[in-house]
Amino acid sequence: LIVHAKAMQPFAETWRKLHTRKMHDGGGVRLYANAVNAAYEPTSETSADMLTRQAIDTVDFPPTVEQAWKDGVRTFVELGPRDTLTAALGNILEGKDYNAVATDRIETADLGQVADLAAFLFADGRAPKMKPVADALDAARRNRTVRPAPWALTRDVPYAKPIVPALIPTSRMPVAPILAAVNYPAPCD
Repeated sequence: LIVHAKAMQPFAETWRKLHTRKMHDGGGVRLYANAVNAAYEPTSETSADMLTRQAIDTVDFPPTVEQAWKDGVRTFVELGPRDTLTAALGNILEGKDYNAVATDRIETADLGQVADLAAFLFADGRAPKMKPVADALDAARRNRTVRPAPWALTRDVPYAKPIVPALIPTSRMPVAPILAAVNYPAPCD
């Protein structure tokens, strides 16, 4: 499948239909699209439009990342593909402080990545809603499959039982420490 290329243009409407889905409230999380190199308000239509525009033309990450930085973004959560952008941030934001995590790392269990993301956000001083994460991990421990209703264009894929860390009972979550900024020396020529 050719994506992020003009060769995809004949399939634009099919791609848009495939990516027009019911949206859920993002709770104020700002989403950025490389199609416009800026933030956008996600709806079923705008999200399908952004994904389609990104599919039918090349993607240029740096302008989007630089705009997010100008908008005050210092924590980057990459939804994929893989950890491509997270790895590139060091070059794009060279010399600037930021935190980043990828949630589509290859050969890593999905639920483990969700748990890693929740821990990352907590350590970053955010307040992730831990109950849905804990519920998903508990379901995985019981080897129960937790999936949304299948779409007409998808089929079930038999996944191996996820490896989920054992639950450690605690009365409350610890307070996240305030992390000091790390200043790295300038690279030598």
